[in-house]
Amino acid sequence: MPIGEITSVTVPHRSTAGLAVDGGFIDLEIEGFDEGVECDLGSGFGNPLHDADLSNASITLLVTSSGYSTDGTAENVSRTLVATHVARRPFPNQAEQDQAATASGVRIRLWLAANIYEGDTVVATVRAGAFRNLAGNSEDSLGASEIAVTNEASLPYPRVTAKLDEFAGVVSGDRVNDDFRIAVNAVAGHGISSVVVTATGGTSGHQQTVIVTSPTGRQRPASGLSASAYEAAVPINGFQQGKLIDCDFTVYPKVGDANSIVSTVGRAISTDEILGRNRVTLICDKNRLLDEVRHVRIGGDDGSGDGSEAAPFATIGRALQSGANVVELGAGVHALGNLNARIASLEWAVIRPVDGADKDSVIVEINELRTYRHQRLRIQGCRVTLKSSSSWLDGEHQGNHIEFRDCHMDSQWGGPVSTPTVGPGYRSDSCRFVNCSGDLGAEHWAVQSFSSSRIAYSFDGCELVDSTTTHSMNAWFHVVACKSIGQNSFRANSVASFASSVPEQDGVFFAWNQFTDFRSSGRKILTLGETAGQPNHNAAIVGNVIEKTAGTSPAMAIAGDGTETSSQPTNDIKLIANTIAGERVNLSYNDGGPTGWERSNWFMIGNSFHQMNIKADMFNGGNGQRTGGWPLLNGINCHHNHYRDGDLFAQEGRGRDTTYGTPSNPLEPGYVDDRSGVGGAGGGDYTPTNDSILVDRILPGVLNFGIDLAGSPYQRDIGGLQHKVSSVPNVESVSTLNLRFRP
Repeated sequence: MPIGEITSVTVPHRSTAGLAVDGGFIDLEIEGFDEGVECDLGSGFGNPLHDADLSNASITLLVTSSGYSTDGTAENVSRTLVATHVARRPFPNQAEQDQAATASGVRIRLWLAANIYEGDTVVATVRAGAFRNLAGNSEDSLGASEIAVTNEASLPYPRVTAKLDEFAGVVSGDRVNDDFRIAVNAVAGHGISSVVVTATGGTSGHQQTVIVTSPTGRQRPASGLSASAYEAAVPINGFQQGKLIDCDFTVYPKVGDANSIVSTVGRAISTDEILGRNRVTLICDKNRLLDEVRHVRIGGDDGSGDGSEAAPFATIGRALQSGANVVELGAGVHALGNLNARIASLEWAVIRPVDGADKDSVIVEINELRTYRHQRLRIQGCRVTLKSSSSWLDGEHQGNHIEFRDCHMDSQWGGPVSTPTVGPGYRSDSCRFVNCSGDLGAEHWAVQSFSSSRIAYSFDGCELVDSTTTHSMNAWFHVVACKSIGQNSFRANSVASFASSVPEQDGVFFAWNQFTDFRSSGRKILTLGETAGQPNHNAAIVGNVIEKTAGTSPAMAIAGDGTETSSQPTNDIKLIANTIAGERVNLSYNDGGPTGWERSNWFMIGNSFHQMNIKADMFNGGNGQRTGGWPLLNGINCHHNHYRDGDLFAQEGRGRDTTYGTPSNPLEPGYVDDRSGVGGAGGGDYTPTNDSILVDRILPGVLNFGIDLAGSPYQRDIGGLQHKVSSVPNVESVSTLNLRFRP
């Protein structure tokens, strides 16, 4: 073979490569060359590939991956990747490029802009003169086209993150009177092809299939924030009155295989319902015949009353015991707990104000009688308060679910109440807050883990109140479109709570939230994958705006701190379109101990960060095995980001179109009103100005999320807010009362 001929291109298996990950780099062999080869990847010898030179990239790879069409049919998808920079060796030889002599030449390792997955078919093209044999006679490499690449990668396709949107659509146990919506929050690293919803009559077999290819935004009245979901409008015609309707959704990614999709088919375990990926079972009541309404009034009588308006009951418990699926409350204070036998029911029992009353006059009190004894209990449109610090709800580990919807949480309504021992989700399969205002938070409501008890919370469209001290809400699964001013933080669930069948926080959403004036000096707003026993795979951190105004701790840490004791991988993380001002993010650390813990299939796209940090094999004394975080370290699936203060512990490849400053020379993002940072006043406006460096940076179609949290359609701007604020037809402000089909 002639000197300079490209003899092979390989995507090596991690064991062959000697790294904790694979799929993000290639090994290229050149005939007759020696170690010490100089590389020109398109931006001149010795340089990484610059954005301006992408069209002149020296090495391009045509990749054929698995994917899906919009109807869910498996198909091949073509992708074009480029080599971005030369790999280095692990510690202690980090100053050396990763080149090695072969039997007839040299092998050079190069990082790519995105991953190659197990089973992908790859063809490479190498421009002539891309490599120079400095240790020989300065020969230039020869050009090559359509080289069949040997793909030995074991990297699986990235997983979709998806769940039910419980504000925009129906949930299991709802009775539907008319056409209904199944709404799904869904994110995939390479984009969503479609969400396919199938509704099947449990008796008739009548079936409706709806395919959705673009998201719709809906504003939550309590928080004033919006979130996006793929909404399927399902006609009720054809389903039988009084019968069940089983609804499944399947989310298909543009790139992925059967292990990538999220499907509810066959998923119905009560303890997993909090994940938002269970089948949705509804009751068809299109003739409006199934309401069993009971009335409760102050002065009612549980003995002589029959629950009618003329003869109301005195207590909620008695109304439920009589078979009510709707309990209508008059003005006054009504205790929620009861000691009756548990009621097993597929449908929600809804406790709400009687027509003409509202949440200011109808108070549901949680007191020392803590058991609620119902499989599905929804408190809707009421003011909810605590009687004392010994007041909470107890699901008794009986497969019960409790939901607060459209409520005003007011723990102090009856007078000062200190933090309860445990919160209203104690020993329940789920406790969900949807579109709630007031003083919801860990300080007043203890919405956090407790001992080894099963506790599982979700928050959608809620207002979170400031706290005098920082509390961690560490028993959460989804936080969507919530607004917090002050010291509310979210951490991974504690190890102990997994003992009571709490599912792992796999597939969680932290999306379209606004956290301002976070004043804690030692806590982060969000912490995932931090310590051993807290696995956090497949998380979607999308569309958030976060402002930190005190302390030097990071604003966010995803597998970012404490990893010297973390004995677990953290994979499939999507960090997309976030704005984080005032402090850094710590991401994808693998900086302690002797093991390379995998951090693969991360996507970091379209974020505006104060500063970004990552640590790997060279920290804490150094260890060459700690290469698990190398994909993000080298910019795999990382592009269109902005780091105001750069990266204190730097990425070695920042990815396409990433702009950055330094701590001494920051590159201001150009917000309307930045009030972040130590001593900042808080409450800033992080919308980009018209001349912001964040504006019009992202390629069309990359951010297919519908709207940002302010209700503005995603365009091409970096960060959680778009600079052009306008109302569009697919952004709606809806009260969930209209979604629950009042008789």
